Amino acid sequence: MGATALWSAVCSARMPFIVYFIAFLVCFERVEGTLGNHAKFQSKIQGSVQMDIRVAGYRPKENDEYKCVPRKLDFDLAYATQFEAVVEHNNAHHMLVIVCGDIPAASKTAIDNGDLEGSMYTCREMGACSSPAIIWGSKYDGDKFQTPTGVGFPLGKSTSKGYVVLQVHYKDPIPLNLPPDRSGVTIQFSKTMIDNPISSAGMLMMVHESFAIPPREKSTLIPMECCYDSPTELEGFAYRVHAHHLGRSNKFKSYHLNETYEFSRSPQKPQIFVSIDKKMTIKPKTLLRGSCDYDSSNRSMYTYVGFTRKDEMCNVYLMLTRKNAMEASQKSLYEYMCAAGYSGSFMQYPGMLNGELSLRSYPMRTGIPGIPTYEEYASLITSKPEKILVRPTTIPEEPKEKLPSPFGHVSAVDVDEKGRIWIFCRRDRMWDANTFTNDNRIRNKTPIRDATILRLFPSGILEKAYGEGIFVMPHGLTLAKRTVWVTDVGLHQALEVSATTGKILRTIGTRFEPGTGKFHLCKPTDVAISGDKVFVTTGYCDDRVAVFRLIGQYVEYVGRLKYGLSKRARLEMKIPHTIDLDPCGRPIVASRESGQIWTFSLKSGKAISIVSPESYDFSGAKIYAAKYLSGGTIIAAVQVRGIEGVLKGMLVHLTSEGRLINRIPTSDGFTSPHDIAIGKDGTLYVAECGGDSPGRLLIFSAPGTSYMENLKLFDAPSAQLNLASFGFNDSHEGITRIPGATWHPVRRLEFSTIFNFIILAMILVLVWYIFTSLKSPNRRASPRRKRELVDHHDTDCSSFEKQHLLDLSQEIDEM
Repeated sequence: MGATALWSAVCSARMPFIVYFIAFLVCFERVEGTLGNHAKFQSKIQGSVQMDIRVAGYRPKENDEYKCVPRKLDFDLAYATQFEAVVEHNNAHHMLVIVCGDIPAASKTAIDNGDLEGSMYTCREMGACSSPAIIWGSKYDGDKFQTPTGVGFPLGKSTSKGYVVLQVHYKDPIPLNLPPDRSGVTIQFSKTMIDNPISSAGMLMMVHESFAIPPREKSTLIPMECCYDSPTELEGFAYRVHAHHLGRSNKFKSYHLNETYEFSRSPQKPQIFVSIDKKMTIKPKTLLRGSCDYDSSNRSMYTYVGFTRKDEMCNVYLMLTRKNAMEASQKSLYEYMCAAGYSGSFMQYPGMLNGELSLRSYPMRTGIPGIPTYEEYASLITSKPEKILVRPTTIPEEPKEKLPSPFGHVSAVDVDEKGRIWIFCRRDRMWDANTFTNDNRIRNKTPIRDATILRLFPSGILEKAYGEGIFVMPHGLTLAKRTVWVTDVGLHQALEVSATTGKILRTIGTRFEPGTGKFHLCKPTDVAISGDKVFVTTGYCDDRVAVFRLIGQYVEYVGRLKYGLSKRARLEMKIPHTIDLDPCGRPIVASRESGQIWTFSLKSGKAISIVSPESYDFSGAKIYAAKYLSGGTIIAAVQVRGIEGVLKGMLVHLTSEGRLINRIPTSDGFTSPHDIAIGKDGTLYVAECGGDSPGRLLIFSAPGTSYMENLKLFDAPSAQLNLASFGFNDSHEGITRIPGATWHPVRRLEFSTIFNFIILAMILVLVWYIFTSLKSPNRRASPRRKRELVDHHDTDCSSFEKQHLLDLSQEIDEM
């Protein structure tokens, strides 16, 4: 019964004054409860004010229940600056405050009708509402977090965040001998002052949405990595980590040139926001790396991503504000997300449409279950190649006379997202001192008869072969989206080839004509693709990194990367042999003869760092290839001259500053590494070319299961936490939710205080009084009915008794 209906019922009946008074208290309480924080908050918004959001006396009955308590913000703009947790039971795994653009229709209707109790609904993580953004989280009673002075989260109708939702994850049911839960949060709001403007706060969330943790492992490291490529400079002021029972440690580290910042925390500690103790700046082109370490020693099965205690999560949250005063004063809550998965990683920025990816999205080379990717990587690679191929693998039943021809020298290797191996090989063609003239023109212009671009299954069996009768001296190979870029030092060209047909789509350089101008290349060695830019290294006669732009089917020359550091540096760069890109798209060039690794700025085109052989204790070494791994680290293929002048090939793991992390052990006979590739499962592929080598492909496996086996792990529905879970799609009643979730409004009375018990007692007394009064047969009866009542007693009453009843009836009417 509503407050209005209740008061009307009371007023329509004739009752003692005390009943009217009780009814007034009850109705006032119901009106106050209906408006609750809603109306009172609105009236106080002119200054600093607080909002209390509480669970409405809920008792979870199952493990891992998620409940959401929404509140509507009717004001245009205010800034959330302080959060204080109120936790009544120890069975809450965590609480989150999520600001939303919209909430479920049933809950919205309940709020509009003044039924805050009925607005509570079942929800899960980021499926709590549409356009969600987490701004606070905690786990224990009394936790209070205050934003820095002059910083707050802008909320209200003008920010498109018109609702605040408290989400509580109950890990266990509440026993019947304990009162139901009324946990919640108190939020302090401030209004903008002209003489004291408030800077808008935002949130960066790093989340790994698809991984599996193998059983019986003391440590499994799950990495996630993105490039912050926005022009806006950020400053972090607090962080929070999140994982479930297996979590040991969540880490974050940022890299920008020689500047680094890192923090770590066990998710088994209270999952609260912790203030950052020193200044942390995230500049454009900062590499962001997070990781989660898990202990599955007591698990007998694989653990996947999910919301329950049987599942795991890998999240890192960073509260931040914009450093630029004008940008920081913008009245909107900005959200950044680095989302990682086994198929790749990407950044999402403020203002991007749902599902739209950053232009700098890139594939992670690692991240399949159980594969460490930072300092532990090199020490866990197998010391001997798991497989050495000199020709494609054959099917056992195939006759020996049908063996495929050998690769010859393997000049380049790459691996695609399906684990298929691509190689560029020279077959029967050799490069010696007489191959080129003094002016760098190749003497033998006859194309190689056999196919030189081979695509192999992970097992080594040949799947596709391209390039018959086209190339004269293969060198570099790089996979792009649906195409393959190769370089031929004899043709003096870089060529784009269809990955499905082998057809040549584009060429850079003039056929058989060496040169250094806009339309010529001289012995190009490798290619890297970044958006619409193509970087080509021309090492043997030009020492140049040429930059081109793709315009439709055409290629435009942009210029060259500049050495930038010093004149001496320019002289030391000799034969840029391979080129790769870090997650921020910055070119990483291996300078073979000088043994250096160069990193260039995309903005200025100048070198920003050089790693020399002395820094990793290999004086005189030649670096044939350098490929980015993760966490600002590089795997390099090095050739050194050992005892008695014997050449030896080595693989080393370096930081971006050149510190030697580890050497990857290699077997004897490994002398001439020419190129390397790193698979998504951490497997290392090495192309051997030159010297006494007949030409081989060496495969060094990482620990754990193979790449293709790991892909099968993700066939199960529970193996992936789809990005829909984080509010990017799958709409229902105008809101975004997890697939298969349904909304269940929960209606509960609040009984947790003595005052509510008194009000309940008053309601019961009032209802009883009204019920008995309206049901009384003598109450407000009509004259005909009164006569019927008297006549009903004729057979049992005397005339005196009948007259007495009539007189009593008349007295009742006169009351």
